[in-house]
Amino acid sequence: MFRRNGYRLGTALYAMHQALDEFANRRSATQWLHHASSTQVTNFDSSPGPSFPPCTPRVYHSYIDSGGDTHSLYWADSKMVHASDSPNNLLFTASTLSNSDSSTSHRVLVKLMDRHTRAGLQVHKLLDDVDLAPHLLGSAELDGVEFAVVMEYLAPEDGWMTLQAYLKAHPKVNIGVSHPGLQKALQVMKEAKVVHGDFRPYNIMVRPKDKEDEQNDSGDVEMTVAGQEAALEIRVIDFESAGELGKANYPWRLNERIPWPGKRGALIGEYDDVTLLYRTLDIKQKGWA
Repeated sequence: MFRRNGYRLGTALYAMHQALDEFANRRSATQWLHHASSTQVTNFDSSPGPSFPPCTPRVYHSYIDSGGDTHSLYWADSKMVHASDSPNNLLFTASTLSNSDSSTSHRVLVKLMDRHTRAGLQVHKLLDDVDLAPHLLGSAELDGVEFAVVMEYLAPEDGWMTLQAYLKAHPKVNIGVSHPGLQKALQVMKEAKVVHGDFRPYNIMVRPKDKEDEQNDSGDVEMTVAGQEAALEIRVIDFESAGELGKANYPWRLNERIPWPGKRGALIGEYDDVTLLYRTLDIKQKGWA
């Protein structure tokens, strides 16, 4: 709640600052009022403009990619993406122009983060480099408001869902921590001496793949569904608690319904990610959650 209220206050103050700067560049107030009173308004368009969900971060007009290039962000038809067990996550969809075709736009996901969670971006990039996390596109920084990270949007209409939702929809699927995609993500983080901190089915996105398109050397998860092999693309998300092993801590506010391996404020242990995944997969498959 504090983060959300802080974000709203920050955006309001920033918008006021921008408005004052713009007003200062105009004519004096007297000249502007005289001009307004002597101007006849015609062809007034009363049609409604674009609608925006509450708290849409329209102060971010653009983002900068890793190469230093600037890309515009468009917020018309934006929507807020909710995380049911983490309601304070500030996630929004936006549109940006395609690099290959400037006349074509595509949707992206904009996540607003506290600046102290930047260490998690290094873990995100680590898994992004091996196609196990949404592709990072860039970031945007403004004084007085939260840090914005722009990434690939894993849209439900494109077949993406959380592993938690997939297991609920396919109760006969049996998946454990030994499946290739999950093992690869855990191994990559172990070798880099980093931790995720919240590695559970809710923070793993999956998408069914056709059998002829299987690529088991990437992030695909093989499993058995009704006696037949199936494959899932996998992408790990939500890196706010992630960081270097021995430095990353659990947040002070933890959801007590989740069987965390560590305590509030404690260091995230080397085997905590696999332990949390094992516990939460076991709970899901036994129908306890």
